[in-house]
Formats: sequence, C-alpha cells, structure tokens
Amino acid sequence: MTGVQTCALPIFEAAPSLFGPITGPPANDAFGSAAPLGTTASGTLTATNDWAGKEAGEPAHAGSSGGASIWYQFTAAADAPVTLTTQGSTFDTLLAVYTGSAVGALTPVVANNDSDGGKWSRVSFPVAAGTTYRIAVDGESGATGALALGWTVGDPGPVSVSTSALSPATV
Repeated sequence: MTGVQTCALPIFEAAPSLFGPITGPPANDAFGSAAPLGTTASGTLTATNDWAGKEAGEPAHAGSSGGASIWYQFTAAADAPVTLTTQGSTFDTLLAVYTGSAVGALTPVVANNDSDGGKWSRVSFPVAAGTTYRIAVDGESGATGALALGWTVGDPGPVSVSTSALSPATV
C-alpha cells in the first residue's frame, strides 16, 4: 500500500496523561481517617471525592445510599450555631453530621440532600462545647467531583437595617 502508515498507540500508557493521574481514594475516604474541618470561625475547603467508596456499616447519608463518601470532623470549642454548605461543588451532594466514634454506631445530628432544589446541600445545627462532630459528604447515587465545603461557626452578626427610607407610620 502506498501512502498508508500504521502505528501502535500505547493507550494504557497515555491514559494517565490524557485524564490526569490516577491517585486512588482520598486520604479521608475512611471514617477513621476523617480530616479536620478547620479552626477558623468560617471558611471553605476544596477537595474531591473521586475514587472514594462506602465503608461496611456506613449509614445512608440524608436517606440516600450514596457510595462515594469522604469524612471530616471538628470538636466544638463553645456552644454555638454551625452552618455547613456544599455550594460550589460540581456534583450532586449529600451532607450528614453525626456524633459517635465508630462508623457503624453513629448518632445522626442533621442531614440534607439538595437544600437549594438542585445539587447542593446545607445544614444548620447547634453544637455543644467539647463534642466531636463527624461530617460525611457523599455523592447522590455515587456521584463524584470537586467538593466545596463551607462552614460558619457562631452568630453571623447583626443584620443591618436602614430606617432612613421608612415613614413614621411604618416604623
């Protein structure tokens, strides 16, 4: 054949460079390896639940079987309200908060699936000083992707309302 060339393509060798490295499950895939949430009053962390799984005895978060959970934990320094949100994540999230020290013996505190009517989850709950809370972020039906987990601890502050535009009859 004239003008035709053939070549072998190393598909399996090229795959990591085409799709990024295959690194395995996240370090906080297992309940016993929960990552600390953070020590600031508010913040947002980013992570991925790619390659995460579900442990034997792990509860169904927010009433869904999930299948790609990662774990966080924090110990409350004081009694306060806490809000957690997955807004900004690229996948349909499940968010659940527990107390307890073993994955098969957790006490549910609060959970949510799709608080915004879409794919993000949000929970608000009171915490007690000295109590350790376990936070599971999972993907609906095993969905995976980039996670944004935001938190606020404590009162977000007073709401500022301007009364300059109100008439005396409405004040």
